[in-house]
Amino acid sequence: MLPATSHAHKTQYSVRKYYDAFYVDQDFHHYSQKVYHRFFRQLFSKYNIRASSLILDIGCGTGVQIETMVNMGMQPVGVDVSRVGLTKSSSRNKQTPFVLGDAARLPFYNDTFDAIISFGCSEMNTIAPEQAIQWVHEAISKLKTGGTMFITSSIDFSGRQPSGWYMWKSSAIQYFVSLFPTNSVDVWLTLPKLATVHTSLLFRKLTNVLLRFPIPIARTVVFVMKKQ
Repeated sequence: MLPATSHAHKTQYSVRKYYDAFYVDQDFHHYSQKVYHRFFRQLFSKYNIRASSLILDIGCGTGVQIETMVNMGMQPVGVDVSRVGLTKSSSRNKQTPFVLGDAARLPFYNDTFDAIISFGCSEMNTIAPEQAIQWVHEAISKLKTGGTMFITSSIDFSGRQPSGWYMWKSSAIQYFVSLFPTNSVDVWLTLPKLATVHTSLLFRKLTNVLLRFPIPIARTVVFVMKKQ
């Protein structure tokens, strides 16, 4: 996790410096490719993201999710603030284009991508929801009309807040959603360990219940939004 500093003082340089050092001898192999494949297959199927879609991965890190999408027949493009992370990404995914860039100032033309994913990008866990919406709007501008953005973030309904890392609470999730037009954002909660994300009507109802009556365990929240 990032050092404990306020967002105002967390410059792009400091974030890059942190992740360049982190990626020298570490990676983000939290889950197997099998788990990532199941996770993306369920989301992509639910939201009609087809094979060969052009997908931007914001905060791609060392390219673990890029590898999954390549194996699914997608055409991913990775962007990250860390040169070290992108070097590892390129060695893992030799045919995929990677770009050095900041999530808040994406170096791409508007209306370019069929879909965007941001899987655990630090922007979502180092700033408050009212600040996060700024870079989310920047990202959405890069989608084609009708395109879909998927954002995952760490949550912990126990109320624990590690130093320097913002764990989304139920109230913060609901507040973030309220910043967008009504019914324009879907919210899913994964089971612990990202074992699966259920996109059935039953689990949608369960998600709504968990947001109102949060169970104090760590899991992942998935925000889904379409560009109209």
